[in-house]
Amino acid sequence: MKLQNPFRVAFVATLGVGLGLLLIASVQTLSTILLYVGTALFLALGLEPMVSWLIRRRVPRWAAVLVTIVVVLGVFAGVILMVLPIIVEQITQFVVEVTREGNGRAQRASGHGAALTAGVASLVTGVESLGRACSPDSNWSIRPRMLGVKYDLSWRDSAALMWLSSKKFTTPSASA
Repeated sequence: MKLQNPFRVAFVATLGVGLGLLLIASVQTLSTILLYVGTALFLALGLEPMVSWLIRRRVPRWAAVLVTIVVVLGVFAGVILMVLPIIVEQITQFVVEVTREGNGRAQRASGHGAALTAGVASLVTGVESLGRACSPDSNWSIRPRMLGVKYDLSWRDSAALMWLSSKKFTTPSASA
């Protein structure tokens, strides 16, 4: 097969590849906006039956939309309030397990030098204070707001976190 005009064929092929790359780059740049638009369309189509039902019950459209939004936000807040205590409980259990493991390591490390024992004991003390700060008996408070919750860290919690972040844990050198 003989090409009549190879330059023109190469030029058209290059334009096609360039156009494809430009299209891919524009989709990547607009991906966040496309995600927002897609989510909005999905929510609008999913919530339209509820709005239509309220309109058939002689509720003005603006009130139907408002009621629908409040109901959806209430459901989201309810799900968050149901899941949050479970997460706090699991974090508390994790801190207790870390403390227990730290105590066991401190006892096993008693023959390996005072510096290592002091470092592990310091870590255990920090984890225990963090565990006390995160326990359900501490003064973490959940204050319901109109559409969400707020967590208050007490001065004890902040002090324990600052103390842990200021520690430098070192191990004795191999020559010791």
